[in-house]
Formats: sequence, C-alpha cells, structure tokens
Amino acid sequence: METSNLIVYVPPVLFSLVAGCFFLLGRLGLSNTWYWGAGFAQTALGFVISTFSVQPTFDAFASGLIFMGASYCYGSGLLSHFRVPMQTTQRLTFVALYTLALVYLVFVAKSLIYQLFLTDMAFAFLLGWAIFRVRRQAHVAVDKALVITSCIVVLDSVSRATYFTFFTGASNDFADFADSAYNLAVHLTTITVCMFFPFSALAAVGHTALERYQRAAETDELTGLLNRRGFRHAVERGDNAARHGSLIICDIDHFKGINDGYGHGFGDEVIRGLGEDLLRGEQ
Repeated sequence: METSNLIVYVPPVLFSLVAGCFFLLGRLGLSNTWYWGAGFAQTALGFVISTFSVQPTFDAFASGLIFMGASYCYGSGLLSHFRVPMQTTQRLTFVALYTLALVYLVFVAKSLIYQLFLTDMAFAFLLGWAIFRVRRQAHVAVDKALVITSCIVVLDSVSRATYFTFFTGASNDFADFADSAYNLAVHLTTITVCMFFPFSALAAVGHTALERYQRAAETDELTGLLNRRGFRHAVERGDNAARHGSLIICDIDHFKGINDGYGHGFGDEVIRGLGEDLLRGEQ
C-alpha cells in the first residue's frame, strides 16, 4: 500500500483514540466537561468522511458542519478549562451564519475552493476567539502549552486556506477533493505539528484533575482551610503562607448546643462562618 494511502488512516485513528481517552476521563470523574471528547470525535468523523466518500456534495456539506462543530467544542473546552464565560449565544450565532454561507457555497455556487476557504477561516476564527479570551489565564506550563498548540492549529488553518485559495490552481469540483493536494496537506499537518494539540489538551486536563484531588485531600470541605495533611505539606514545601503564618487553636463556645438545638446543617454553617472569619483575618 502506498504511503499516501496509509496517511489518510492516521488522523481518524489518532483522534478517535484521543476522544476515547477524554470520554474515559469523564467517566472516571477526572474531567468535568464533555467538550474535548466531542471535539476530537467530530474531527475523527470529519477525516473518515474525507477518506470514505459518500457523495461529493454531501461530503462537502457534512464535513464543513462537522469541523465547525469540532471548533466550537474545542473553544468550549478552552473556555471551560480556564473558567472563562462561555459566550454561547455569540458563538452559536457565528455558527449559524457560517452554516448559511456553507449552504450557499455548496448547493448554489458549488465551489469547492471557497467552501474549503470558508470552513478553514471560520474554524480558525471560532477557535481563535476562545484563545483570545483565555490568553491571560494560562499560568502553569501545561496550560501555556495548551494555548500555544491551539494557536498552532489556528495558524495551520489560516495558512493552508490562504495558500490553496490564492496561490494554487486547485480544482473547483467537489469530486476531486479526496485525491487533491489540499486533502493530503490536511492529513500531513494534522499528524505533525497539529498533533501536539490533543496531547497538550490531555496533559492540561490531567494536571487540573490532579490539582483538584490534591486540593480536596489537603483542605477541609466545609471551610476550605488546610487540614492536618495540607498544613504538613505546606510546611514541607516551604509555602509563603506556611513561613509567614500563625498557628491558632480555638474552640466554638456551646457548639454542641447549636447542633442539638438547630441541627447539624446549621452547625456546618457556623463552622463555615468561622473559616471565613479566619480567612478575612489572614488578609
């Protein structure tokens, strides 16, 4: 089998495996969003359609919608990961406008070149929108890597769309897409520079999950203050708060009477209130 024939199978297999990893992380409670899994699953499906053609016009329309859905999910994954407002209405409005333009280019103008240009640029814009929103929120190495690799995906889409639209004599016939230089270029860049993107997303989500579990193990669930384990680890790590802090031993007067008279739920609120007072005193 020729190398080019082997290449077309690599992206759908790789992205299917990555999507499966994200869905597994969600199943295990290690990831609190389904967006990443959905995005990589749609990307895999888009490559399947480009490899196993159904009907040229259907392929162009369906793959356009699928890759736009993937871009929306990638952007949602970024916004969710960095806890930035989702701006769902604005982004869905953009997707709706793209869909109208896609319908025109596929079914009216019947232009493969401009359909590819539209899809690549819209994909880059939608993902770039999310990158712009989260760019200042990346503080640790894995999060910075996620933002950088996301930028690489955007740059890949823009440069490919520009080159094949304005600097080549590519065919405008939908039936020629599967064997086109454009399709080969998509596969090649996906399994080279763009493959850093899914693995950086996996690393960022995994790092966040580990931090969440570590924080849960080292803090009191009611007050958010360090528990015994957290205090010991803070001292061992030499955190600033541990080097410049105070050790306070205190009691809540008549706390048993509060629990007996008002219930344990009210007693929990008293404990939370004490924790908030201690945190305010620290500040």
